[in-house]
Amino acid sequence: MLRLSSAGGRAELAEWERLAQLLAAAVPGTVYDPDADDVVQAELTADAAAAAAREAELREAARIAARADALQALRELGTLDQTEPRDGDEAVRDELTRRAGGYVQADVDGWLAHALAAHLGHYRDQAAREEAAGLLTPPVLAHAALLAELARLVPGADVDQMAFAGCHHRARSRRRARRVPHPRPPRGPLTPAVTAQNSCHADGA
Repeated sequence: MLRLSSAGGRAELAEWERLAQLLAAAVPGTVYDPDADDVVQAELTADAAAAAAREAELREAARIAARADALQALRELGTLDQTEPRDGDEAVRDELTRRAGGYVQADVDGWLAHALAAHLGHYRDQAAREEAAGLLTPPVLAHAALLAELARLVPGADVDQMAFAGCHHRARSRRRARRVPHPRPPRGPLTPAVTAQNSCHADGA
């Protein structure tokens, strides 16, 4: 009995058996034509679709890499805030974060948040703004929501004012997160050591 050691060999044997059954059911003298074989045509169609999908993925990866290079150059020149985001820049943000070893790129996140809040670039389209909810991280979305609310509360606030307010909010949040409560001093007369310690805390506040 023939033993097939690989899945490919078993699949080939199954295909030969299928062809044998196909010819046995056909009119005697029929010549096999792969162009008329629905199974073969379906496989060719699936292979072509898979190849097209792989090619599209490679093109998209190349586009993201090129756009990431361009944005990185703008960052080094200090002119990132003078450009507007494009469709797909959410993936470019992820690429820049990956290149930085996973560390958050605050300037890129702030740039996208401000563009989302101010409806700049491709975010002029409501569909793009709605799609961003599933593409950007919660901190970026929260930053954008904060800037949008500031713009609503302070009509006419310019770009720099909105960005400064957002940075100030993030700085306060980081300070609150780092704040460590100090133990309360004992009640009663304070010793000189405790008094000096509290004075140091007051000076450093």
